[in-house]
Amino acid sequence: MTTLTTLKNARSFKLLAAFLASLALSAHAGVPAMPGTAAERSLLREATGYYELEDGRTLKVDIGAHRVAVALDGQPLEQWRAENADMLLSSDGHRRVRLFRDAAGSVYRVAYEMDSLR
Repeated sequence: MTTLTTLKNARSFKLLAAFLASLALSAHAGVPAMPGTAAERSLLREATGYYELEDGRTLKVDIGAHRVAVALDGQPLEQWRAENADMLLSSDGHRRVRLFRDAAGSVYRVAYEMDSLR
C-alpha cells in the first residue's frame, strides 16, 4: 500500500512541476522582444527619457532589459515592443514612436504616429 501512495505522490509532484514549468514559459513569452544585436539593445536603452513632441505634448520612453514602455502626457506607462532600434510599436499595433538619431546615435527627436480610425 505504501508503494501505491508513493507512486500517487510522485505523479502529483510531476504534474505540479509540469504546470509550474508551463507557467514560467508562458510568463517569459509575454516579455516584449528586444532586437537581436547587443548594439541595437544598447541604442534602445539610451533612448530612455522624456521628449517634447511637435504639438507640445510630452512623451516618456522607458526601456529596460526586458521592458519597453511609453506614456503620453503623464499617463501611466503602457507596455510596447521594439520593432527595431528606431521604432517602437504599441501592443495594439496602431501607434508608433519613431526615434530619430544624430550621427553619434543619440536620439534628438521622436515622432508619435497613430493610425487613423475608420
